[in-house]
Amino acid sequence: MPLVSTYRAPLTTRQLLVSVQNSAEAIMAHKAGVPWIDLKNPQLGSLGRPSNETSQKFFDTLTALPNQPHFSVALGELEDGQTLAEEASLLLSLFPIAKIGLAQQADSLKLQSVLSQLMARIDIMHARSTQAAMAGSGALTEKVAMRGASHSDTSHSDTSHSDTSHSDTSHSDTSHSDTSHSSANKAESAAGTEGSEPLAELADHQVAPAAKIVLAIYADWQNVSAPPPGDVMELARQYRCPYVLVDTCRKQGQGLFHYMSPRELIELREQAASFGAQLVVAGSLRESDWPKLDQLGPIIVGVRGAVCSTSEDRTSSLSPERIERWLKWSMSFRGSHSTGASIT
Repeated sequence: MPLVSTYRAPLTTRQLLVSVQNSAEAIMAHKAGVPWIDLKNPQLGSLGRPSNETSQKFFDTLTALPNQPHFSVALGELEDGQTLAEEASLLLSLFPIAKIGLAQQADSLKLQSVLSQLMARIDIMHARSTQAAMAGSGALTEKVAMRGASHSDTSHSDTSHSDTSHSDTSHSDTSHSDTSHSSANKAESAAGTEGSEPLAELADHQVAPAAKIVLAIYADWQNVSAPPPGDVMELARQYRCPYVLVDTCRKQGQGLFHYMSPRELIELREQAASFGAQLVVAGSLRESDWPKLDQLGPIIVGVRGAVCSTSEDRTSSLSPERIERWLKWSMSFRGSHSTGASIT
């Protein structure tokens, strides 16, 4: 299963992420050799959340495959933290990586409150599932005693808490076990105060669940009342997110490079790398964008419409031929972003 930790080594090559809308498309992408398969409902927007039924079938299909790829899911837009955590509880229990959009969250105080609610609710979910699994294995008493002996809650410095898919609740993955009784109590308190606890303090003890969450920087943030890139990057740093996504919210013909230059994206990549995160870029990308994408160096490139049978229709079926072209391009990277062209 793919691993998620609070620190990810810098990429030395380029990777391709393909968004699919069902398990059949996932199988197609896997057979083509796509290293990262993302599940979303393109009919519901940029980061449309798929149904529980579709998500469960996707998970069952991919986890039964040999050489499992990285996989993730879109959770939609962050509107109410507690509601999102409850509605997406199954997805959060299945997927190691979950992407969240921040449209209509330009109010920084409101965003801090809503995001802290979400993180607190996720922490509660993880703590409770961990307690149940540990109780079943007879390990709960020992774990509580260990935490009592070191009550300083040092889970945020434990880089071994890489989070695998949660289908195996009996493993020793510390991304869950680091959030036992005391962490659960903290999360209950944070959720009850509706984000009144300072964001940085919440981040300090919410590392395990936050390592699963990927926040989206919307390149067209000014058009959708989303927070500016710098604010989102700071939130990703505080919550130790393993990835930062740059995408477009509105899919109306204007792609990523209409709003951001390669130089701006390189700066975001370097900012993410400064706290151990990797940059994922997406947003109505086309093959004509390859020269500009080449300037960005070792990044993760996400596509949906570009590999659909009808590129203007993100809800149309995937095209194996277009996936093959994008894979060939992505693998052409040779370890240096210097292409002889100036960075613009």
